[in-house]
Amino acid sequence: MDKDFCIKGKQLRFSDADVKKVAASMRPGARNRVKYYAKVQNQPYPARQLVVDMIRRKGHAMPDIVTYQAIQLLRALGFEIIEL
Repeated sequence: MDKDFCIKGKQLRFSDADVKKVAASMRPGARNRVKYYAKVQNQPYPARQLVVDMIRRKGHAMPDIVTYQAIQLLRALGFEIIEL
């Protein structure tokens, strides 16, 4: 399912497939100083990092996205957010 999002004034379109593709390129598991994770295919991935990488794959640079925005986006795409 594709959904449109407005992040820092930019219109971007993401799907659950985008999240899964980025997650496949990352190592799952807990990291230092990261509190919120998205469960993707039953594995935890840092929520903010997933979204930053998805934005970069769309050709934009936006490292200043905050965690709550990433959580909202991932929840809207149907992913569970957990706290570790």
